Amino acid sequence: MSTIPYFVENDYPWLRFIAACGEEGARWAAEYRQPEITGLYDSIIGSLKMMGRGKLPQALETLNAAEAAIADRAQTHSPSVVRVLECWYNGALAYYHYCREDYSQAEETLIRGHQAITRGVEQQRIILPMVYRCCDTWLHRSRIARSRHDWTAMREHLDTFRAIHRGERPFCTLADGSEITTADLERYLGDLELDGDLREYAGIFCVKENRRQYSDYFAEAIYLLPWLPINY
Repeated sequence: MSTIPYFVENDYPWLRFIAACGEEGARWAAEYRQPEITGLYDSIIGSLKMMGRGKLPQALETLNAAEAAIADRAQTHSPSVVRVLECWYNGALAYYHYCREDYSQAEETLIRGHQAITRGVEQQRIILPMVYRCCDTWLHRSRIARSRHDWTAMREHLDTFRAIHRGERPFCTLADGSEITTADLERYLGDLELDGDLREYAGIFCVKENRRQYSDYFAEAIYLLPWLPINY
């Protein structure tokens, strides 16, 4: 039976996984859930909605304010929390550049978001569930390549997206050269005491065939559905 509908209908619960990882995870999640952090996240998401309505100047103004706020949070909050905010910010900024058809800037900004996750994991391993977002980088880069009509690059990015889900490529590589792969994420999830929907999600996610189906579904959609929206 295909598990694609399950993954499509249920958002990846990265924060709840972190919160379930002992005292350190609970403290990290509590800090991330503070209003000054969640409000900033909501502002970034709001900029994406503005872009969807074609309000690019207003979206850029919102993102500029978010960038300044993130700099302020860097003085008061854990570095790894700030790195996660940088991930969301760079994703939204990449979409702004994409909407303006500045594909080079969009791709460079996506890579900065990827690097923010990597640095966050280096700073605090407890946020390892966030590495799954690194997959999005390759899916979005394939979309950029599609818009450029660079079919070779599109295929290469989609092949990487699939390979990560199969455990053949890492999510990211840390500064010391160590790689974070699906096996690391599976071990992280396997060590958690989960129940209810979290246990169900982790159980489905940790089956390689389920991840293969999921990655194939989105990769094939890039080929078959030129209009497919991919939110940054």
